Amino acid sequence: MWRFVAATTISWYGDWFTTVGVLVALYRLTGSPVAPTGYMMARVAPRAAGALWGGPLADRLPASRLVASCALLQSSLTASIVACNHAGVVWGIFAAVALSQALTGLATPAIRSIPPLIAGSHRLGTINALNSVAYGSAIFMAPALATPVVARFGPNPALLGDAATFLIAALLLMSLPRVGVRQPASSTADFGSHLAGLRTVGKDVVLRAVAALWFGGAFAATAASAVLVVAARQRFGGDTNVGLLYGAVGAGSLIGSVLVLRVQPTSVSRVILVAAGVAEVVALAGFTLANQLWQAYVPLAITGAAGVVYQAWSLTDMQRRVDGRILGRVSGVITVAGYAGMVAGALAAIIILPLSTWDRSIFVACCIAIFAIALGCLDRPLRRPRAPATPPLQVGSN
Repeated sequence: MWRFVAATTISWYGDWFTTVGVLVALYRLTGSPVAPTGYMMARVAPRAAGALWGGPLADRLPASRLVASCALLQSSLTASIVACNHAGVVWGIFAAVALSQALTGLATPAIRSIPPLIAGSHRLGTINALNSVAYGSAIFMAPALATPVVARFGPNPALLGDAATFLIAALLLMSLPRVGVRQPASSTADFGSHLAGLRTVGKDVVLRAVAALWFGGAFAATAASAVLVVAARQRFGGDTNVGLLYGAVGAGSLIGSVLVLRVQPTSVSRVILVAAGVAEVVALAGFTLANQLWQAYVPLAITGAAGVVYQAWSLTDMQRRVDGRILGRVSGVITVAGYAGMVAGALAAIIILPLSTWDRSIFVACCIAIFAIALGCLDRPLRRPRAPATPPLQVGSN
């Protein structure tokens, strides 16, 4: 268990080093706010494509070996970004980012399938909570550490650090033992179908709401991330302060992680998950009202805390209720929903930002996210089911 948590923690720290480094590198190479926005598209669109294949692969291949192989390839791709930045080849940076993020999407369903394989059902909440703590600390610490490094030495040291974290994570994952597939009491039919995960999510009201939450939250967060460096430059003291804004989200994520570590319900209702998801989006909209750097910390921290709560609890609920033979594909559906939200959010930022300001772009994105969450929480299906045929009337004889 601890090797798995360590691998994901190291990888997340490195990922945020690259996020800060690439955003600053592209902004300095091009001098245009559109380039960081384009980076967010190159970062998220390939993830959705990779996740489409990642779910079925996670049910057919050893999950830890699949994730480790992706990490090794990502290490070399991240190192190539350094060469492209040194040479000023912007398209090369975008190509390396796109390939690396496709591997991230491919590996994510497998990552979410590993906890039931290495721990019992009673420890799933602990593993997801520890991962949330690691993720929150990475958002909080890594940008804060990367900001002075990038400001003093440029983006390349941060990128090389990320390449090293991929190598370490791969070694830890390859050391995990191979175990069998967990099969809980609940069963799901049609295990061999590639669409089995989609059918399972569509029939379950909680999983359907979770997919909507992951889409809506990712939509708003990605749209905000795409313009965050612009916000830092225009209102919050300079482009390198984007790391401090990410750090505020990380601080909130850390607080939310402590909550989910201490509170581990055996089951969680859809109402609680939706309330946390809506709080994440509303707080992000409130960030647009801040005029000083310190004023931005509170809404961003609330955004981070609320996001961690519904993500950790929804993953634990999914891992407990879904049969292990189909868990990779169900996880793939939730993953694709989140990455599709990222793609749509990046597209929204690209379309809206040239026509408006960064704060209005974030506010519009949050409104769209709330609508998407509400749509996914509808209890009645959009298509009315066909009524069963009425049996013929039986007439008795006297």
